[in-house]
Amino acid sequence: MMEFVCVCVLNYNNGTGTVTCLKSILNQSFLNFRVIIVDNCSTDDSVEIITGFLHEHDSTINETNKEPKVVIIKAAKNAGYAAGNNIGIRYAKEAGCFSNILILNNDTELCPDFLKELVLKFRSEKIHHKTDRIAIGAKETDQDGKIRNKGFHYLNIPTGLVFNFPLFPSFRYIVGSCIFLPVGTPLMDDSYFLYYDDIAFTRILKKDHYYLTCLSSLSYKHEMGGTTKKSSQLHRIIFQSMKIFYLKNYPFLFPLVVLLRFLLNIVLGRPRIAADLLKISLFDLGKIVAVVTFKIPS
Repeated sequence: MMEFVCVCVLNYNNGTGTVTCLKSILNQSFLNFRVIIVDNCSTDDSVEIITGFLHEHDSTINETNKEPKVVIIKAAKNAGYAAGNNIGIRYAKEAGCFSNILILNNDTELCPDFLKELVLKFRSEKIHHKTDRIAIGAKETDQDGKIRNKGFHYLNIPTGLVFNFPLFPSFRYIVGSCIFLPVGTPLMDDSYFLYYDDIAFTRILKKDHYYLTCLSSLSYKHEMGGTTKKSSQLHRIIFQSMKIFYLKNYPFLFPLVVLLRFLLNIVLGRPRIAADLLKISLFDLGKIVAVVTFKIPS
């Protein structure tokens, strides 16, 4: 069966960046795909910019089957990165025509053979492992071609910090800006608004016995923070997601993570950020201390 790929791109207040990404997708040598753009309730003219580009280039029509090549779905609210991508994943599943999904950040650019190589890689891994439960990341570069990562990051568990190399003890996870999956993939955990979502997603995939690998033959460009760099409250969002992740997965390590991150921000001369971390974490720290105290025999 010929693969038919759903490319899921999430947009929030970055219509120009999404158009740049869209141009690189529509320029692929592999043609059997459809793009689903989920607009996460943008407050600017993103949708108008994207639809304007599509009308100008007449790229909404697939000449082979007369179906829309690009579909725009407007989310009812901005519930975050994972929830927005879940809209695209559900669309792909319900459409009943797709074999695979490519989850792709809108601040990325693909070389012309990127999608073709992903499909070939998936075919090869599927035969080798005798399963389609395969998740493929890819080598990521900056705009100048310098390699940022090779499809994986490593969460250092005691600190909650992320590195490009394993710093023991660490958890390897597939980078969320570009993930190629079968259409039957589990949904992301939408309790994460932003950040730690790909770490949590990797845990979901591993629990569902997915094999994680990387496309090393080609890379994609990623302009880091094409959307998030506009937020002045980014550190609070990161801390909230960190708290959710640790309380779900390593609750008794959470006090250590907070302490180390607090001290790090003090050393770096960021007392306001350190204070925000305590505000976000204090109530949950109190609950954990209470539980630990209750379990210690008198």
